[in-house]
Amino acid sequence: MAAADARITTLNELITEIKFIKFFAWEGKWIDRTLAARHKELVCFVLAGFNNTFFSLMWNLVPNFVSVISFITYIKTGHSLTVPVAFTAIALFQMLQHPLNMIPYFVSSLIKAKLPPLIIAFSLVCSNSALGCFNSPHRRVPRGRRGA
Repeated sequence: MAAADARITTLNELITEIKFIKFFAWEGKWIDRTLAARHKELVCFVLAGFNNTFFSLMWNLVPNFVSVISFITYIKTGHSLTVPVAFTAIALFQMLQHPLNMIPYFVSSLIKAKLPPLIIAFSLVCSNSALGCFNSPHRRVPRGRRGA
């Protein structure tokens, strides 16, 4: 995100100062600067894609590894793996997979549900305090201090 912000900032500077850039013939420098910012952004996109692919692959492979390791452990402890035991275990692993897949969504929903009330409470506390928490032009000023 920071790379995209840097690229957008560079392009905004380029657009607002285009007269000066043309006047002083700085086009080459600005093209190089813009392309460098774009290259950084593309590198971040590629790394984010690799990261996303890796975690998606791991998320999909871990349940299979757990079932295989469970079967190997079951066999190594001296039990015989029969068809009914194997299919029952596979069915149970598949039944567990859906609730485990829902954990990230549950955590995300919990954060989304808890965060806005905290932000609202923080802003109410700040707006009611005498000093205020932010240097905002919209902050409340106590009655006796207006014009001071």
